[in-house]
Amino acid sequence: CVSLCTNSGKYCYSDNNWGSDISGEDVVKESLRQICIWSHYGEADGIGIVWWDYVNVFMSQCTSKKYSDDECINSAFKSAGVDSDKINRCMMDSGGLKGDVVNHKLEMELKAKEESQVALLPAVQINGAMVRGATTPKAVFEGICAGYVAGSQPGICGKCVGCEWGLE
Repeated sequence: CVSLCTNSGKYCYSDNNWGSDISGEDVVKESLRQICIWSHYGEADGIGIVWWDYVNVFMSQCTSKKYSDDECINSAFKSAGVDSDKINRCMMDSGGLKGDVVNHKLEMELKAKEESQVALLPAVQINGAMVRGATTPKAVFEGICAGYVAGSQPGICGKCVGCEWGLE
């Protein structure tokens, strides 16, 4: 179970749909990294442009063999404008990923997963509706815009029709 888990087996990911070169431990680590990026660059405004930029760069450049590669991750940080020291400190301050310790950020995510009844990942909740599988930036954006009553959509919804999204 060592390659599937962190924190002496507390946090695991066993679905190997990511590719054979990516371990569950890698997925948990990247999940925590993205949680910390959101905490510092998205939580305050609820939009998280820097978080989205990081995710887009990471998913396009840090593919299977580079998924846990520090050089690729640091390149994604730099491209998105993420302070790597701040994120690494956040990951450690939350409890880290080594030893038999609780990671408070991962515990909060597990609690939120349970409360929102997320059964399949990736999943997002848009206006109370669970969207599973199609969590590309475009799909999430279109889902949010579709939730508005006709004529009440914010201007951005009309401006981004046909936008380049990078990852599809």
